Amino acid sequence: MQQTTNFLLAGLLASVTLIAHAAAPAWQEGATYVAGSSVSYAGHDYQALVTHTAFVGAGWTPSASPTLWRDLGPSSGSVATPAPSVAPTIAPTTVPSPKPTVIPSAAPTQAPTATPSATSPATGNCLAAWQSGIAYTAGQRVSYQGVNYEAKWWSNTAPTNDQWGAWKNLGRCDGATPTPLASATPTAIPSASPSPTAKPTATPTITPTVSPSPAPVVTPTPSPSATPAIPSTGLLFDDFSYSTISQLGNNGWSLRSWNGGPGLSNGQWSPNNISFVADPQQSGNTLMRLKASTAISGDQIVGNAATAGSSSQVELMTSDSIYLNGTWAARMYFNDAPLRGPDGDSVIQTFFGITRYLEGTEPYSEIDFEYLPNGGWGIDSPTMWTGTYEIAAYDPLNHVAASTVKSFAGWHTLVMNVADGDIRFYVDGKLVQSYSGIAQPDNPMFIAFQLWFSNTAMPDGRSGFLRSTELREYQEDVDWVLHLKDQQLSLAEVEALVANLRSKGLGFVKNIK
Repeated sequence: MQQTTNFLLAGLLASVTLIAHAAAPAWQEGATYVAGSSVSYAGHDYQALVTHTAFVGAGWTPSASPTLWRDLGPSSGSVATPAPSVAPTIAPTTVPSPKPTVIPSAAPTQAPTATPSATSPATGNCLAAWQSGIAYTAGQRVSYQGVNYEAKWWSNTAPTNDQWGAWKNLGRCDGATPTPLASATPTAIPSASPSPTAKPTATPTITPTVSPSPAPVVTPTPSPSATPAIPSTGLLFDDFSYSTISQLGNNGWSLRSWNGGPGLSNGQWSPNNISFVADPQQSGNTLMRLKASTAISGDQIVGNAATAGSSSQVELMTSDSIYLNGTWAARMYFNDAPLRGPDGDSVIQTFFGITRYLEGTEPYSEIDFEYLPNGGWGIDSPTMWTGTYEIAAYDPLNHVAASTVKSFAGWHTLVMNVADGDIRFYVDGKLVQSYSGIAQPDNPMFIAFQLWFSNTAMPDGRSGFLRSTELREYQEDVDWVLHLKDQQLSLAEVEALVANLRSKGLGFVKNIK
C-alpha cells in the first residue's frame, strides 16, 4: 500500500548493522545500489536498506528516501559530498511507495523515445511507435498499428481501444478509415470473466455478447436476483456489529499493537483506536470506527524517525492470508478534515490486501485502496490511489498505480475484482483502474484496514507532518467488509448479497478456506 506490511519492519530496521563510512562514495543518480552498501550525500553517510536502482528523475536521494536509505550521521571524511543533479527535496511524482521498504515513483526504467505532441495528431502523422519494455506515464503519446494514443496513466502494456483501459485513442495516423472507439470494446465490463482475453478484438462489426446494454456503463450489467443465494462456501462477511474489540479477535481479526512502519520507523499503533458506534443514518446499524492521532511536528523528524512527540495509528487485519481471486468489497466513510486540531497532515485511510512481508523474499502480492485527503506522494490535493504489487521490492514493471485526484469525503463502496491476469478497482460502481499483466497479485493475502500518517515529502519538499505540536486526530468508519472467492460481482450484486445477509441476521459469515 504505498508502503506495506508492517509485521517485521520495525525489527528489520533495528537489525541493520551500523557501519562507519570514512570514505563512502558519493551517491549517483541512475546507479544501482545493493542492500548494505554505503554512500555519502549532502554531508551525511547513508546505508542502503534494500537493493534498488536510483532511476533518473525519480528524486530518490538518500535524504528524501528514508525507506531506501538509513542515515548514518555526518560523514567522517573531510571532503564534502558534491550536490546531486536532482534537488534532494523532489518527491515521487505519480506512483505511491510500497509499504515494505521503498517509496516508488512512476519514473520508467527507460525514457520512451516519443516526444509527446501538444495537439491531436493529423491523419498521416504517426508519432513514435510504442515500444515493448518501456513504461509510459500519463500524457505521453505513441503510435501503434496505425493509430496514435495518449497514456491516461502509467502503463507498460500495448495500447488497445478499450475505453476503460490505460490508453486514449487519438485517431488513425496512417490514412486508413478511422475505427470507432465505441465498437472496439464491449459496452459493459463482464462480471463473470474480467480477463482481457474475453474482450472482442478491435473490429467495428463485432457485437459484444456479454452485455445486453446498448450504452457503455462502468459496472457489470447482469442484474442480481431480488434475493441472491448466500454462498455455502468461499464467503467472508463481517457487519462489524460488535461492542468490544475482543469480539473482533474471536472472529479472526488481528489488531496491531507494535511499533514501526508504514510511516515513521518508530510510529506507534494501538488496538484501542478501534471503537463501535451507532450509525446515525440507519437505526440499529453499528459502524466500526478507526482513529489516528499525532502531536509530532515535521521539524521533529530526523531521517524517518520522530525525535519528540507521539503518534497513535491503527491497523486491523485478518489472522489468515487466504484471500486472492474473487470480489473484495467494503463500505467506508472517509473524512477530509481532522476531528480535532489543525488540518494538513499526510494521513492515509485504507482498505487493502497484502501478504506477509519478509525482507528480500518472494512471493509477494498487494492490492490497495488508499485515500489521502490532504495529498502526499507527489500530489498536493485529495487523492484516491489504487494499485497492485507483484513483488515486494519496487520495480516499475511489477507495480502499477492510478491516482484519482478529487475529494472522496463521505460514504463510498469500494470493490476490487481480482482474477488470474486481471484486476479492476471500482468506487461506487465506477471503474477507476483496470490492469492486466505481470503485476497482477498471485499469492493469497490478508484483508486489512489502516489509518496512519506518512512522512513522505509533499510536492514542495515539506514533511508529511504539519509543523505543529498541537494534537491532531483523524477518523474513518467501516460499515461492512465482504470477500467472495472466485466470483466477480458488480456493485449491485454485492449490495444485494449484503442486504440478504443482513435480512437473515447474519452479521458474520466465514465459510472460506
